[in-house]
Amino acid sequence: MQFVGHSYGGCVALHVALRRPHAIASLTLYEPSAFHLLRGIGAAGVEPFAEIEGIARETGTRVTIGDYRGAAARYVDYWGGTGAWDILLPNQQLALVRWAPKAPLDFAALIEEPSRPDGYAALHIPVLIMRGEYTPKPTRVVADRLTALLPDARLVVIAGAGHMGPFTHGREVNALIASRVSAVHLRISQL
Repeated sequence: MQFVGHSYGGCVALHVALRRPHAIASLTLYEPSAFHLLRGIGAAGVEPFAEIEGIARETGTRVTIGDYRGAAARYVDYWGGTGAWDILLPNQQLALVRWAPKAPLDFAALIEEPSRPDGYAALHIPVLIMRGEYTPKPTRVVADRLTALLPDARLVVIAGAGHMGPFTHGREVNALIASRVSAVHLRISQL
């Protein structure tokens, strides 16, 4: 089985791979949000952890007071850049407003993930980690950290992209995904 994941989905893929390492043939991840890793890297993780914790807290506060639209707008502008919320279509905004009450739970899962950093060394599978050139610092640091922790990881930086690179730079990101999945599939079929 090969897993492909972006952001929260990338962290879910890592979680599953750590629990079933023999069932996974490869991981292809775009900015997996494994924010729990920021705590264990000393000074390099302090600022990025404070940044993501601040966004999580602000989103959670807005949800608590019933400002789902404000929570969704802040979330989208953080990940997509200032003004990203304003360019969404009304139906897209409405879908994100409906999702907003779940945002604090998602942040908690990413920050409180119980996997230990030393556990990643047991994943002896090919891992492609992609990140945008202009991604927020927390995901940039996580991508770099995972590349160092995983025994067979390669990091690719997508020029001009941010956290939403799979959408804004879909052609390049999809080509890398397709190439990785095909190469691993070919390797498996030759065994």
